[in-house]
Amino acid sequence: MSEIKLGMLIRDRVTTFTGIASGRTEWLSGCVRWCLQPQGLDKDGKTIPYESFDEQTLEIVGDGIMRVSRPAGGPNPEPTRARDPLR
Repeated sequence: MSEIKLGMLIRDRVTTFTGIASGRTEWLSGCVRWCLQPQGLDKDGKTIPYESFDEQTLEIVGDGIMRVSRPAGGPNPEPTRARDPLR
């Protein structure tokens, strides 16, 4: 089992590509791949596309970012309504 967690700063040892671990896929064949999202922008001010790498080639570089803790979906509570004057 890997020590890599979502949000950590990770580097691929083969290509030196570095980014935040933003996703993980596990394939039926047993292959585990991580999506790394580079920090910063390209020369045109656009985000740099993520790349995915086999888990065996990755190393943890730093803590990266923390995930935002918030409820995961679901219905919103119904808003409070003013009393109906006709009742």
